[in-house]
Amino acid sequence: MRELDRGRVSAVVALAAAVVALVAPGALADGPGARDATSHVLIGVSPGSSFGVVVDGEPLPEGSVESDPLGILEFAVDDGAPGVHTVSFSLPELLVLSSVAVDSVTSSSAVIRWQTNIPSNSSIEYGLTYDYGDATGVDPEMTLSHRVVIEGLIPASTYHFRAVSTDVFDRTAVSGDQVFETAPPPLEIADVTVSGVGPTWAIIGWTTTRPATSRVEYGLTDGYGQETSEDTLAVVEHSVMLTGLLDGTAHHFRVHSRDGYGPDASSPDSTFTTMELEPTGPPIIGDVAALAECVSSVVVTWTTDRPATSRVRYGTRGDLDCSTQLDPALVTDHVVRVGPVAPRHEYTFIVLSACGADTAESTPLVFATELPEASVNDGKGVTIARPGIACLADTTATIAWSTDRPCTTWVEYGTDKDLGSANVQLPTRGYTYEASLVGLAPGTLYYYRVCAWDEFGGAVYSNRSTFETCELVDRNPPESPGGLSGIVVEGGVSLEWIPCGEEDLRGYYVYRMQSARPDGGQYPFDIDRAVRMNDLPLWNASYFDDDIDARATYHYAVSAVDLVGNESAVSGPVTVQCSAFAEFRLSILPNPSFGSATLAYAAAPGALVRARIYTATGRLVREISCTVSASGQGSLAWDGRDLVNRPVGSGIYLCELSDGGHAVRRKFTVLR
Repeated sequence: MRELDRGRVSAVVALAAAVVALVAPGALADGPGARDATSHVLIGVSPGSSFGVVVDGEPLPEGSVESDPLGILEFAVDDGAPGVHTVSFSLPELLVLSSVAVDSVTSSSAVIRWQTNIPSNSSIEYGLTYDYGDATGVDPEMTLSHRVVIEGLIPASTYHFRAVSTDVFDRTAVSGDQVFETAPPPLEIADVTVSGVGPTWAIIGWTTTRPATSRVEYGLTDGYGQETSEDTLAVVEHSVMLTGLLDGTAHHFRVHSRDGYGPDASSPDSTFTTMELEPTGPPIIGDVAALAECVSSVVVTWTTDRPATSRVRYGTRGDLDCSTQLDPALVTDHVVRVGPVAPRHEYTFIVLSACGADTAESTPLVFATELPEASVNDGKGVTIARPGIACLADTTATIAWSTDRPCTTWVEYGTDKDLGSANVQLPTRGYTYEASLVGLAPGTLYYYRVCAWDEFGGAVYSNRSTFETCELVDRNPPESPGGLSGIVVEGGVSLEWIPCGEEDLRGYYVYRMQSARPDGGQYPFDIDRAVRMNDLPLWNASYFDDDIDARATYHYAVSAVDLVGNESAVSGPVTVQCSAFAEFRLSILPNPSFGSATLAYAAAPGALVRARIYTATGRLVREISCTVSASGQGSLAWDGRDLVNRPVGSGIYLCELSDGGHAVRRKFTVLR
């Protein structure tokens, strides 16, 4: 028998004997199995069996003791000196596993728990098939409650597993085969962008790693406070429009998506700033004043509530047939010098300021010029007061001046400094004069001088002066837009028309009038009763009216406006009945589609309906049409192929169903 370390007990194999033998000297103690010994032999036990041996209340460290084929069980105690040891024997209880459960499954890990009836270690065999193929390390802790974490799993996969425990007697128990499914990888959001922004709206876009819903929280702080309704259509490319925003203001937002397989995904806080909404309509004019600078010029001043252009129209006898050149500089404090003007004349004038095509003008006001002090008739020539422009237009000009005494007087003028032979002579004598020059070229610089003669001093001439005729004013409006059409779609009325070809076209105005009369009839379109829908001209030949009453019928008309502000007559009106849209429906089955799809619809019996299928970028994929049956319901079959009979790829598609007066659109997904 081999010697053991102090305090250890070991099992050894011995020769067969008929009684319990004492290998080391000692006396038996009282009680069953109690011996004063360092080595013990037990004879007549079950051959080839494992026995639990407890010495002094402690089990053998190596677990069990095996009896030999003859039924002899031998073990030794090395306590350094003989003593009394209490030894008991028993057949060990069978190791049993129970309550195997899967807990806390993620995309890459799972926790397995189970119970055993006696302390044992813990491990898991697992794999994608019944053969397993992988195993965790063995947790050596002897316990009744077992917990093992399996890591490094493949997301969205089905795993087989069984629990394994081994006790101190080297007996192993194994559970039956069980399965669990790992979760998909966490839904991730990427590429969050603000793809478009206006004064009161913004378009938010993002992508997700798999099809999911769409929702946006937004507000003036990172506490948000507002959110869009959730779009439950599962897509990977998301686009949500925010409306009702404050212009020129920074807004916070974050996006949310969910797919039902795991936690919702949310983006970090982001910001965008809406465009500044430009004031509409003409500016407000105030503080108009006129101050004489000298006998032949006046300075006119005024203010506007926002930056605007500057111009003064003026003339004698209240005709306002002269104008200063337009000053295009956008200012709020306006100063315009009017002159030369004729002495001893009263002028009526107005000031004009424009913001874009909207022009404001003041009420008519008056300023007066003074006559210079007359000279004494001392035999010298006539004194001509500095001549000035009393009226100036594109093809005419009026020159005004005065003399210190009655005389014969005229005006010489031309397009160069030599003046030429053109002149206008006045038939009467007096102190103040006006001469009208006609047949002038628009936008042209002219030279002129005033001549005077009397019998006392002969002929005298003023210094040469200049004026420039006005540019020829465009007073011709553009042609009216044609081809106006309107259909009711989800959320409003969509209008389109044929673009005008004018080179100086600025845009279009849309007019709307509700047609219902109190007696149930309809009013015809009347521009005086219509409401202009847009404050600023539209660049595109289309308009979407989202402010409608679903029960109403509307008349629409469109006009064109040029850069000068000339507006055309309105187009022929189009009438749109919104109430009929309630019976116009479209459903796409199945969605997602795995190839072919059924386009189920409801429309007016006998109508020709046309379904057009587009890609997410707007490219036409397929067009299908049919006539609606008497039941008002039907379906169109799409085989998942494009115009040249090729199968379409996976992605997001848009189906538009229309009958010429109404249209409805639905997004759907194709998976291949």
